[in-house]
Amino acid sequence: MRLCASFASLRETKHRDCISLILMLAIFNTSFAQRQAREEPRHKNVFENKWVRILDVHIKPGDTTLFHRHSTPSVIVILTDTKLGTQLQGSEPVISQTHAGSISYASYGEKPIFHHVWNDDTAMFHVMDIELLGKREGSGGAAEVAQDFEPVWQEKMVNSYSISLKENENSTKVAGAHPVLLINISGTTLVQAGTKERISLSKAGQFTWIEPGMVLQISNQSKGGSRLVSMELK
Repeated sequence: MRLCASFASLRETKHRDCISLILMLAIFNTSFAQRQAREEPRHKNVFENKWVRILDVHIKPGDTTLFHRHSTPSVIVILTDTKLGTQLQGSEPVISQTHAGSISYASYGEKPIFHHVWNDDTAMFHVMDIELLGKREGSGGAAEVAQDFEPVWQEKMVNSYSISLKENENSTKVAGAHPVLLINISGTTLVQAGTKERISLSKAGQFTWIEPGMVLQISNQSKGGSRLVSMELK
């Protein structure tokens, strides 16, 4: 009888341990599935206001991000020419080539993704994931734009522009009713917004936020010219 009781007690203990393990795994998997991009260690939150959250991402050669979820509409600004690997959960890996200066819209709010990314190249991969936090849906119109601001695409929450300045070239843009995010791609550009002090954008990924109604003046300071991208938030 004692032996039977011991076996019964052992089975009950194992049963409890099994249930505890299942619960722990369930908690772990739930936490894993809910990791947002901003919680992934390589996605650094470098700026946030009521309009945008800027996640600055650096991935070293051979390094891989943790699996993470993108569920907020975003603008993706590529800052390096890199051979990059990506894999959606449950899908095959994909290798692609990125190009510095490309700017794309990702409708993660409507179609969230859960993936990880790795650097399949020999130099640092650098990208900015700009999450759009504003709930406004504007008219879709653009602000007054200088000729050198080339429209790339327009979405409900944001318009994008590519900017190329030659040696000693200047440009002026009126921000109008919409704020503007200006991001440097290459070269050095002096930027002045309204009566604020001029700032220099000289590294890829350096940016400045321009409030509505300000006159934006930019001037190239590089012999080889400078490249920037501009986002007009709505």
